[in-house]
Amino acid sequence: MRSFALSVVILVLALASVACAAPAPTAMPQPTPTATPQPLPTATPVDLGGLTERIVPFDDLVLNPEGRVGARLCTQGVAVFGSGVDALLASVTNNGVDLFMSEPAIWTEGALRVVQGKCLDGSNNGAPLTYCEAVVCGRFDYGGAYGPDGLFSYLIH
Repeated sequence: MRSFALSVVILVLALASVACAAPAPTAMPQPTPTATPQPLPTATPVDLGGLTERIVPFDDLVLNPEGRVGARLCTQGVAVFGSGVDALLASVTNNGVDLFMSEPAIWTEGALRVVQGKCLDGSNNGAPLTYCEAVVCGRFDYGGAYGPDGLFSYLIH
């Protein structure tokens, strides 16, 4: 248990260092019904073993999903998988015993997942899960009911 707690601390510190190294996110303007649609933020190119994609920042993707429906894209976050879960999160929370998925989350079943660092085995309400920093690529959809019991509003597949 002590080893798991140490691993959780290491993961949280690693995620915090990535968050601190990244520039502060800029708030997206909220369009009014009569406003002209704003251009999408520029994505960062990434090479995934010969598959060149564009990484769309996670927050930009969930704040402006309508403009990307049907697009093939990549985004980066914490991949969580196991026990019937296959999702990507911006971060996780820790209550000292379990790691919990944060909202919003993107259902990623069938998407290409490229792990970018060490993974942490943990649990969520007793169910064994694996948490990894990752890039996930695939076709993006929004507005449906995806994943178990339709609990996810976003999908990359």
